[in-house]
Order: sequence, then structure tokens, then C-alpha cells
Amino acid sequence: LGTASAALFLVMRSGQFSQQTEVASHLGNSLFNMVTVIGEADWHSIYDLNKGSANHYFAATSTGQLLVQSGDQRSFHINTDFTRYFYAENVSRDSNGNIESVYNSVTDDPFTQKITIGVSWPVYGTTNAISSVTYITRWRNRIFRQTDWSGGSGQEGPVASVNNKFTSQTNINF
Repeated sequence: LGTASAALFLVMRSGQFSQQTEVASHLGNSLFNMVTVIGEADWHSIYDLNKGSANHYFAATSTGQLLVQSGDQRSFHINTDFTRYFYAENVSRDSNGNIESVYNSVTDDPFTQKITIGVSWPVYGTTNAISSVTYITRWRNRIFRQTDWSGGSGQEGPVASVNNKFTSQTNINF
């Protein structure tokens, strides 16, 4: 009876662990999908984050829009408290275009970010965790065509929105 009870306990515990790991995997994949959507909508909302494993973020809906928020996100599933987060790191590429294993600011790739997703949960006094690393790229750029120059010179810095000015003038009839 004792052996059967111990075996039953191990089977149940194994089943619970599998279920928790499956939920954790789903939470991590869901977070990755949200980070990808945010990066495609506004690259700088990912690129401008503080970098490194000490800077945790999560994605959440605020005022009907998916946004990056600072910290860890907690959620409760199957009687377990899960915590998930992501952090971003800059990426550099070698002369062949391959991602370098150690970041080198000289060969920085501003169009790629390394995203690490982490999910953890408590199990019998310890903490189990899974993590995954993936890369997101900026592949969609917004451009505009300016046809009205009637505002004259005076445009300084990068142009964030279409206007009717230009930087300077030399032999231009505007």
C-alpha cells in the first residue's frame, strides 16, 4: 500500500509538473507574440528600452493599446502563481551578417533586438523556470513623400512628420 501510494503521488506530481510547464510555455509564447506585435507597430518602443537582464518588462493592454510596461507580470493558472517577463539586448553582426555571440557596439545592428522571455512558478518550496531567446527585426519602415516646400528653410533634425519646410536653400526658387 505504501509503495502504491508513493507511486501514485509521483504520477500525480509528474502530471501536475507537465501541466504547469505547458502553461508556462503558453505564457512565454503569448508574451513573445505581444512583443513582436509591439515591435512591428512601433520599433522604438522595444529598441529604446533599458537593456539587459536586470531590466524586466511585460506587455499589457492600456487604453485599448498593447504597450510595454516595466516589471514582472504575475498571473494565476491551475492553482499556480506564474511570473513572466522579457528583456531586450542590442545585437551586433560580423562582416558576413551573422549575429555575434558577444555584443560589439562597433558592429551594432539597430534593426535587430535579442529578446529573452522568462516564466517562473513555485513548486514545493523551489522555483521552476523556463526561458527562451529569440530575435525580432525591424523590417517595416515608414516613409513619406514631400511635395510641398512652400514653408521655406528652417527644418532642423530628423523629420518626424510631413511638413512643408526644408533644411537650407541655395539657388532654390520656392
